[in-house]
Amino acid sequence: MDGVDPEGAGPGGEMMVGQDLAGAPRSVRIAAPAKINLTLAVLGNRPDGFHEIESVVVPVGLYDELVLTEARGPDIHLACDDPAVPDGEENLVYRAAERLAEGAGDNHGVQIRLTKRIPVGAGLGGGSSDAAATLVGLNRLWQTGLSGSALAEIGAGLGSDVPLFVRGGAAIIRGRGEQVESIRLGWSGWIVLVVPRFGMSTARVYRHWEPTERPPRSAGDVVEAARAGQDLSELLYNMLESPAFAVEPRIAALHAKLIELGATRARMSGSGSGLFALFGESSQAEAFAARVARQLETNVYVVRTTECEHQSWEHL
Repeated sequence: MDGVDPEGAGPGGEMMVGQDLAGAPRSVRIAAPAKINLTLAVLGNRPDGFHEIESVVVPVGLYDELVLTEARGPDIHLACDDPAVPDGEENLVYRAAERLAEGAGDNHGVQIRLTKRIPVGAGLGGGSSDAAATLVGLNRLWQTGLSGSALAEIGAGLGSDVPLFVRGGAAIIRGRGEQVESIRLGWSGWIVLVVPRFGMSTARVYRHWEPTERPPRSAGDVVEAARAGQDLSELLYNMLESPAFAVEPRIAALHAKLIELGATRARMSGSGSGLFALFGESSQAEAFAARVARQLETNVYVVRTTECEHQSWEHL
């Protein structure tokens, strides 16, 4: 989907909220998708300390899950199945709930259960997606009535990628990532995500970026070329790959190995550490993923873009 309906739609598609039954608290279950950057251009430094970027981004079918349950009283409680993920104010999910509660009134509280499937520190946007899902879900659960634009504005104060996930769907992002132009890419192939068992520091990668490279083509040109039928694999680029490979040579070695194992092209998502390759047929993707799983100690996922799926917010 290309936008967000504040009364229902969001990162996981159509949302339904459970009705009170014999005084039971209402709950929402939300699927929060990962993303990959098909292109990523770094255009320069910004006065606010961030970098000016332009990127074609698509959400993919690897999901975290959040269950938001109304709580009596104003407290926010967050529990996550991954002990490495913080459960307090260091977590974007907690801060998203806190920020929405500030405008909703002191009597709003929530119990949040977060199940992590998107690897942390992999350039796949899991934390931002979780925060966006929290904003959209609580907007419905607490009946705060905020528009999609208002939620995106709140999200921009939490993290650069949060507005992208609030809107949902494929997009071109600009600025520091908070400017979101929804698109229909129309590509229907398969994606193999390869994520090493270590993460990357986004700040460290950006510190190693030097303004010596120009993007090979604009994001808009990439979208138009893909719509015209050009092989999408030929259009991919990421200007953070070189600095990331310099920061962490193991990523460079993994990238080379994926080419050796049969990926026509492999690209890094965001600032890493996750890599991906595109395939036209599911059999090709599955065969490549099997080779990677046999030979490398990495996490491997075969996914599609969410344009090719129908996901729902579930009724509890």
